[in-house]
Amino acid sequence: MKSVFFLFVVFWLNFSVCSAEILKLQSTGEYTMSKYETLDFAQQCALIEAEKNAVESVGVYVRSITQVKNSVVIFDEIISVACNLVKIVQKTFTQNIDSAGNVFIRANIFIEVDSDSVLQGLQRDDLADIVQNYKILQAKNISMRNEIEHLKKLVSDGKIDKKILQENFNSADKQVIAHQLHKEALTLEYVKNYDAALKNYNQILVLFPQSLLGHFQRAIFFWKIKAYQKSLDDLNFVAANLSDSFSFKKELFLFRGLVKLPLRQDISAVEDFSQSLHFDSNFTYAYVMRSAVYYSLQKYSQAYDDVTKAISLLSSADKNFLPSMKSLQVLCRTKLSESKN
Repeated sequence: MKSVFFLFVVFWLNFSVCSAEILKLQSTGEYTMSKYETLDFAQQCALIEAEKNAVESVGVYVRSITQVKNSVVIFDEIISVACNLVKIVQKTFTQNIDSAGNVFIRANIFIEVDSDSVLQGLQRDDLADIVQNYKILQAKNISMRNEIEHLKKLVSDGKIDKKILQENFNSADKQVIAHQLHKEALTLEYVKNYDAALKNYNQILVLFPQSLLGHFQRAIFFWKIKAYQKSLDDLNFVAANLSDSFSFKKELFLFRGLVKLPLRQDISAVEDFSQSLHFDSNFTYAYVMRSAVYYSLQKYSQAYDDVTKAISLLSSADKNFLPSMKSLQVLCRTKLSESKN
């Protein structure tokens, strides 16, 4: 999704793979600067776009040279891993002014990434978390761009006081800082430097205490390091302040259900998995988790129905889960048979 104020993004692939499998890429991003924005802010916006395009280009290349998961390479997984491994080795900024007085800021970057490391990252046990983290990062980025676009439209329509406008652009400056902290936190988390990553997540919430995505991201982090009560506190905050614009509703209640299990809140967890299915009636993982809890609660009929539904929804990329789900289905069927005898 491209925002209007990003007039265009030009990126080209100058790939070369050295003997050490180091992939080199040049990418650019562009941003149109208003008089209310600082040069640093405009440069950072252009840089964010250039980095995003570079990562996606790495994804295209890696997908073209390898096959994983039954010959289906999942693009989202590749770029989510690559985001943590790409290194910017050179960056420059240029600016141009057109006849209408618009100032165009361009970020030019050269990056390197070890393609073997990307492939190895696809085998990590926490790959699902890595993908979720990257999706949240991009959701924040889209939200920031949409907000700035909205501000610029208000300016062009003359519908906003200049003082209020400046305050909003000052807030946008903080959002760019938060984006940088978030991206750095993901890289720190990827290399398991959890203490440093947590500091970044906390700093983001100092900047934006009411950020639902900020609390959700930190909750996933706490869940990953098994700080379950802290994770639940953040998830409860998000659930209590849920808005239509929050785009991870089904994941929110799935994660809250998962967090409640080690806290021995099984019945409440079932309610959360059901709430997750309210937002997406075909959400495989919610059926799987609810089935497992139903089985532990000796509700074998409900467990059987849920796991059977989950099996029917499995995509080709998720077939690795099939054996364990089949086993649960057999256990449910056995228990139901015993109860009849």
